[in-house]
Amino acid sequence: MSWSSVALGILFDLPHVIATAEDALAAERLSARCKLVSGDFFDAVPAGADLYLLKQIVHDWDDERATQQLRNYHRALVPGGTLLLVEMVIPPDNSLSPAQAMDLNMLVMLGGRERAAEEFRRLLDEAGFRLLRVIPMHSPFSVIEATRI
Repeated sequence: MSWSSVALGILFDLPHVIATAEDALAAERLSARCKLVSGDFFDAVPAGADLYLLKQIVHDWDDERATQQLRNYHRALVPGGTLLLVEMVIPPDNSLSPAQAMDLNMLVMLGGRERAAEEFRRLLDEAGFRLLRVIPMHSPFSVIEATRI
């Protein structure tokens, strides 16, 4: 496979984060495959991607702010595109898991929260996505796959 056939990624984050990323990408020889873009996802995100991957982002925010940022991803995503969220998911029966401890931490420290799959479904619906599936990982995290409708 040639480099020209490899997908291009965009690392999008706040300006102070992007300012530190260039050296790390160069050290991993990824500079040619990853564009650095700074901004604020509450305002807008780089448009035209067929996939967005957010790891431990939605849990930082209450439902209103989480929905606001998800709507921005929805506007930017190509029709039929995919949104992947990597988050802890509270079990449907609320059985003991690392998600409950993190939920308490998020509430106290940031005002955010961990959510159950049905709560993610509601947020995604409100933002214009359809939840396709929640894939548990061999870790405290799950991958939440949604599509732009």
